[in-house]
Amino acid sequence: MIMVEDGRLCKCGLRGCLEAYAGGQHIVGMIKEELSKGADSFLAKTFKSETERLTPLAVAQAAQSGDPLAQAIWKSAGNYLGIAIGNLIYLLNPDMIFLTGGVAQAGDLVLKPLWESLRARTFEDPIRAVKIRVADKAEFIGAYGAALL
Repeated sequence: MIMVEDGRLCKCGLRGCLEAYAGGQHIVGMIKEELSKGADSFLAKTFKSETERLTPLAVAQAAQSGDPLAQAIWKSAGNYLGIAIGNLIYLLNPDMIFLTGGVAQAGDLVLKPLWESLRARTFEDPIRAVKIRVADKAEFIGAYGAALL
């Protein structure tokens, strides 16, 4: 899903994809970019010059520990996910949406800004009708979906 015309380069080769704004690699990339500019963060002290070891999980742990930079990055990712999900709700009118992957496993770090974004951009009735859940058995979600279909 394209979120920003001529936006950030995505790993798929296109520009402006949701993945480039809310994916795990984006979250790590944004932290690395900010750290290279001298941003103050717990992560700068922990990873020093070894930023290649940074993971979305490390960024989530920093955010949960109160790191403002990590919290801002997660808020941005959740905001973009909220925009995308709002578009899906208007287009497909689903009863339920399951989120999978490492970003979804960050829980409230991403879900809170996702819901804030949804409420700011979507009429109340459509979002009241949909349930958004983090899949607890995410590694099998494709197989479950195929079986249900």
